[in-house]
Amino acid sequence: MPVEVQLAGIRDGMVLAAEVRDSRGNVLLAGGTRLTRAHVQTLERRGIRAVSVTAPQDRPPPAPGDPAAADPAAVAEMLARQERTFAKVRGQPLMDAIYRAAREHLERGNLPPG
Repeated sequence: MPVEVQLAGIRDGMVLAAEVRDSRGNVLLAGGTRLTRAHVQTLERRGIRAVSVTAPQDRPPPAPGDPAAADPAAVAEMLARQERTFAKVRGQPLMDAIYRAAREHLERGNLPPG
């Protein structure tokens, strides 16, 4: 059952129950979109104040690679492992760029197999 939520109450990972349209009828976000902070900021700029989201029991299980599918403890362990791996090379521009890219990848729940 969908629930109406004010934008201030939106949390990352909530799922839209229906598409969101602006005042002209243009589709801003499709139903089923897993919301992020960036989505909420866009909606705020477009004058949207509340959206309909699915209740947790109505949501399908997350797909592999979806941050909601990743075990938070496993993500934390991989981030700690990354810190140890890059500790000696931080401060080098190329290595810092690789570090940032790898961190963003891990934070999105993309863990190596196994």
